[in-house]
Amino acid sequence: MGEQKRLFAEPLTVAVRTGRGSISYREVGPQFTDVVDEVDRVPRNHSGWQSVKYGRRRFQLFGGIRTPHFICLNSPLGPGRD
Repeated sequence: MGEQKRLFAEPLTVAVRTGRGSISYREVGPQFTDVVDEVDRVPRNHSGWQSVKYGRRRFQLFGGIRTPHFICLNSPLGPGRD
């Protein structure tokens, strides 16, 4: 059943960050200063958090309420949390 939920889930636009920048607030809303890519991904649900794959690694998904969805390339998930 979990796989069926993922088939019908909507993809999110995710900002891929280096993790070394900050956020700036402009007229159009909050924007990150260290974005290297933007991709569309369907998140995987875990107990209280979500993750997405980028490249060959899995990353925890952040943001979505007051900031755009994003991942940080400097903090991939280890093999024990995949």
